Amino acid sequence: MINFRSKILKIIGITVLILAIQTTAIVYIAKYLREQINVVKEKQKIILAAKAERFNAVSLKNDFIKVENYFSVVNNALPDERNILSAIGQIENAGQNTGNQVSVQINSSQTFVDNLGNRYIAFTAPINGNYQSIRKYLNNLNNLFFIKIESLNFGGRSSINGVSSGSLNGKIYLKD
Repeated sequence: MINFRSKILKIIGITVLILAIQTTAIVYIAKYLREQINVVKEKQKIILAAKAERFNAVSLKNDFIKVENYFSVVNNALPDERNILSAIGQIENAGQNTGNQVSVQINSSQTFVDNLGNRYIAFTAPINGNYQSIRKYLNNLNNLFFIKIESLNFGGRSSINGVSSGSLNGKIYLKD
């Protein structure tokens, strides 16, 4: 007589073994797929960043083409070491024309280069004047495109006649 019980147990054992192998394979495959999905997501981020960088590069190139012709005009309008006294005179005259006393002092005879490659000379300018005239003076300095104001300092209170004393630090940009 055939022992059905042992055959059924054998079939159940084989089925459980097959299910265990399949479960292990599924868990391993799911883990591998999650890892691959993360790799793909990272690569997509890199591709998006590269596309954004390419877009920025194209945009900058287009902007450069628009302003490229003006470089020589701007450079020729900047003072050079030979006519730095003329630039200083313009800064001082702007002060006198607005009712201020301004005396530009060059900090060093050495020229410097900023992080964009532009050459400049650093200066300090003590200022004496009232609030309105100093404000006018600063507005007039905006018309002198070859200077950059780095700091403006005023100490204490203004005197009885409304005159304040301060100091202006800046850069005079030079021709290449």
